[in-house]
Amino acid sequence: MAKLAYVDWANEKRILASTWVWVRITSGEHLFAPPIRPDLDKPRNGRRLNSSNFSRWPLISADKPQGHWAELRNHLDNYADDLTELIDSNDSNQTIAIPLLLRHHAMTS
Repeated sequence: MAKLAYVDWANEKRILASTWVWVRITSGEHLFAPPIRPDLDKPRNGRRLNSSNFSRWPLISADKPQGHWAELRNHLDNYADDLTELIDSNDSNQTIAIPLLLRHHAMTS
């Protein structure tokens, strides 16, 4: 079995993923995505996260992302499309499955 390459799933990448989903659903500009912070009781540390988000944006938004960015974006696109469909259906009893890749990260964050 091939050994998987290490992928850094730090908080900055979680924020970048959330930004990508917001952009995909709203067709908005990533610079206007709502700020996200892990602990709402702590002051916003926007400078470090925003600069990281800004510098990594081309990696996830490329026409053909490379490496793990392609897999991440594929998962995020599917999730965003399912979420869009759920929102548009206006059915409060409907649920969507969170992709395993994203679910694992949410449980370990």
